[in-house]
Amino acid sequence: MNDLSISLECIEEDERDIVGGKGYALAVMRKAKINVPLGICITKHAYDAFVEDTGTLGRILLEFNRTSLKNMRWEEMWDLSQRIRTLFLTTSLPQKMAKTLGDIVHQKFQDRAVVVRSSAIGEDSKDASFAGIHESYVNIRGASSILDHIKFVWASLWSDSALLYRKKLGLDIETSSMPVVIQNMIVGERSGVAFGLDPNNPKRAIIESVYGLNKGLVDGAVEPDRWILDRLSGKILSYEPAKERKALKKTSEGVALINLSSEFVDTPPLKRDEIDEIFKILNKTESLFGSPQDVEWTIRKEKIYVVQSRPITSGKEIRKDERTWYLSIRRSYENLKGLEQKIIKVLIPKIVEEAEDFEKVNLKKLSREELVNEIIRRSSSFDKWKKIYYSDFIPLAHGTRLFGRIYNDSVRPKDPYEFVELLLGTDMLSLKRNNLLIETAKAIVNEPTLIEKIKSGDIGDDLKSMLGQLSNSSLYLYDIGETKEEVVRLLTKMAQQPLHKSTRDSKKILDLRSKYFSSFPKEERKWALELLELARRSWRLRDDDNIYLARIESQLTRSIEEGKRRLIDLGLEFDDSIPRDEIIFALQYRIIRSYNAKKSASKKEFEEIKPRQLIGQPAGPGLAVGYARVIRDREDIFSFSSGEVLVCDAIDPNMTFIVPLSSAIVERRGGMLIHGAIIAREYGLPCVTGVENLMQLVKTGDKLTVDGYLGIVTIDHRHAVDNE
Repeated sequence: MNDLSISLECIEEDERDIVGGKGYALAVMRKAKINVPLGICITKHAYDAFVEDTGTLGRILLEFNRTSLKNMRWEEMWDLSQRIRTLFLTTSLPQKMAKTLGDIVHQKFQDRAVVVRSSAIGEDSKDASFAGIHESYVNIRGASSILDHIKFVWASLWSDSALLYRKKLGLDIETSSMPVVIQNMIVGERSGVAFGLDPNNPKRAIIESVYGLNKGLVDGAVEPDRWILDRLSGKILSYEPAKERKALKKTSEGVALINLSSEFVDTPPLKRDEIDEIFKILNKTESLFGSPQDVEWTIRKEKIYVVQSRPITSGKEIRKDERTWYLSIRRSYENLKGLEQKIIKVLIPKIVEEAEDFEKVNLKKLSREELVNEIIRRSSSFDKWKKIYYSDFIPLAHGTRLFGRIYNDSVRPKDPYEFVELLLGTDMLSLKRNNLLIETAKAIVNEPTLIEKIKSGDIGDDLKSMLGQLSNSSLYLYDIGETKEEVVRLLTKMAQQPLHKSTRDSKKILDLRSKYFSSFPKEERKWALELLELARRSWRLRDDDNIYLARIESQLTRSIEEGKRRLIDLGLEFDDSIPRDEIIFALQYRIIRSYNAKKSASKKEFEEIKPRQLIGQPAGPGLAVGYARVIRDREDIFSFSSGEVLVCDAIDPNMTFIVPLSSAIVERRGGMLIHGAIIAREYGLPCVTGVENLMQLVKTGDKLTVDGYLGIVTIDHRHAVDNE
């Protein structure tokens, strides 16, 4: 052994803290004569030396000091993890370390395919047994590629998943480390997982199996056959075959999901004696580690290999945790393609149909009882689509993240968001709406007398058609009939001022495409193109879904506003914070019950805080100077002037039409794939997101310098008068 590596068979009990949970478990099983593939562990000393000697640790600390982790949304954590990952990918191993590790892996594995897996300190322990937190890579060949993937695994110590579970994992910026396990890859004909204890029934054990690689089962791309066993005797209590047997197989281009021949389609992947042998392994691992185990295994040439064992978690602590929802939205490439088809062919037509149905209803002509029913109908629809938004639309955004991850791993750009340039220009609904506004503004410029005509309601057919399109909820602008003067004011500003246009540098895009495709072997470039196209559709749909959901929400809002108007006619008093359910009750019984009115957040704690600089996340490159317009309500939106910096809690679809007037965007909410960041990139605007306490610290009229490269907002001059 040296400080940097140790063979699995040489790991001693007191060395767990330097080889990590997975490495230690594999060593224990190997010594107990369980069939574990040959391998070595790259110790924590290698990680520690790398981050210290290259200055990477200091740069990680700087990234974490931008924003408090406890206030980060999961999208911001993904951004943070990508920036840290880029640090690892673009930083070379120290020369001496590269030579030592290169010689070790070459001597041990030659040109054989290997698996490179995480083995973080505490990983796969009883207190921190989570799947999918850190990275594993299969089918890696050659010393150079293995060393690259060691860095990939090191970077996954700071994955978005690990950041979500940082307290449970005991993740500490300065002291946490990442050992790595490297093993011969066993390409199994059949694979699976076995649970020594069913989390839902302590008297049972479970075995699941698929044809091909285990990745198909773990990713959810292949449905397994399942056997329920008596935990004490191993007797089979029930058997549930897969509805459709497929297999994930190794190919020359990586792995592919294939249909099985008839010989295998009708045959379970495990024989009875194999089930018995796996059950014995479950018992043996439970005896070795002192608790029921979750064991991953594969079968090659009738020989069972155990590739992982970790304690079973009951899931009671995190079953309803938002963190588990986030982990569930990360999808495989195959899963994303199926989800995309569901959204395009089923969900979007349905949500558009419902919105159009609501738009046909003349709310003013409804009786009070009919209006109550209509509000309930629209409330139910909005609640339903909001759930679908989280279960289907948001997960599709992982297509963009998956592409970004693969682009960064393959191309190794210094800018972790360079991949976004290949996603722009996808004909989003919000851009269509903005282009229509600009066309309408141009028509006004060409005929100035139209301003007065619009105000008086006397407009020509061409402009009437344009305004009719603007008022259509599919483009989600406020109803023209109710906000005529505000819209005219907005159109006038757009007509009189130069606007930011959605433009692209075609040469730069061609260069980036060339760089991306050339990073793949020729046989993989077709797949690389398909991934790029999926990411572009994911990028567009991830923004369009806001418009679709807003279309339903706007119809709910209209019915609620009509309900409030009826309550006023009845002489009932209430404030704007009256809940939806209370409006329904008041319409039914002509009485306002007491309710908890929303109170404005106190500004006292921020009155004396006047920072010169605010730190957030860089979400759109560029530098701009302008006066702040803080958006809190509808009036602020239509008061927006050309060249102002758009400052808001979070951009939503009802305000993106002022983006072409903006010089920059600053948001309290963070993330590279939130609506505001996407639109800012499309228009080439500097954008900073994830600025804590933004709405309390910046006021309309403050002069700001927005640095979208570094994620810094400088308050150059504070406005003397509070316009808000």
